[in-house]
Amino acid sequence: MRIALIGEAWGRMEEIDGKPFVGAAGQQLDSIIKQLGRTSEDFYIDNIINKRPPNNDFSKFTEEEIIEGVAALKCRLDKIKPNIIILLGANALKSFTSLPSIEKWRGSIVEANGYKVTSTYHPSMLVRGGKTRDGVPVRPIMLLDFKKAFKESGYPEVRYKDRERIIS
Repeated sequence: MRIALIGEAWGRMEEIDGKPFVGAAGQQLDSIIKQLGRTSEDFYIDNIINKRPPNNDFSKFTEEEIIEGVAALKCRLDKIKPNIIILLGANALKSFTSLPSIEKWRGSIVEANGYKVTSTYHPSMLVRGGKTRDGVPVRPIMLLDFKKAFKESGYPEVRYKDRERIIS
């Protein structure tokens, strides 16, 4: 698999089925993937932590649980060696990269835990109105972020663009 999709943790349906993205957020993720001409079989799909947080609140996980979850995820990723990881949502982004803001970092290509990583909004946002706090629709943004990740999936390294600085 060239691309890994990583969410934060299980919801109610994931807890029942024992696999990630099978509930309403998973349906939205499938819709995005289908709109881009792919299927879920084209991706490795996982979570930072493969259990449901208390009250479906990721912040209820302890720091130790998150560190252990990332370490276990990294072991699974090391077996498949994706060329790029798409982190879905702020909690996945912060847990895997320590970057604090999905709004500031989504769509950026960074290196974390030995992998090329990008991020976009969590598909659950599409279930809950589909807009940012500022009222911006997230679906078109997610589509652009996915398209960029698809282009980046052709190679595993982060390729920084050469920039020329002109000081006058």
